[in-house]
Amino acid sequence: MRNLILLVVIQLLSVSICAGPVDREIDLVMREYSKIHASLTQDKTTGVDSAAQSIVKITSDVNTTDAKVLPLMASIRKAAQTIQGKDLSSARIEFFELSKPLLAYVYQFYSGEQKYYRFYCDMAKKGWVQDSENLRNPYYGSSMLTCGELIE
Repeated sequence: MRNLILLVVIQLLSVSICAGPVDREIDLVMREYSKIHASLTQDKTTGVDSAAQSIVKITSDVNTTDAKVLPLMASIRKAAQTIQGKDLSSARIEFFELSKPLLAYVYQFYSGEQKYYRFYCDMAKKGWVQDSENLRNPYYGSSMLTCGELIE
């Protein structure tokens, strides 16, 4: 029994050591980011403000001292504040500002259980993150829904 407890403790420690600095919070942010992404792919802004407000709250509560992660969290929070109240065209512009720090975090730090995919649209010259390989372009929506390529 003692060996089993020791094994569980070692596994838990190895998972927390291997995890990115704020993977848990990024998973929560990505849940809300995905709602914004879905709205934009459908040529709508419905739900964007609510999801963005949640992102602001999540990133405000992040507790890290990692000097590389703090600016990314600040950029996510600022972009989430800025996207609120925008029309569709402006929301798509601001979505890229929200995507940039998430693209960076997912590429540089993320090691959680969820799989995130990075996409890039050469027409828009912009990238985004999805939790699915099923490409859905948020910058052109229904007019060019599958325009883009998987970059990871």
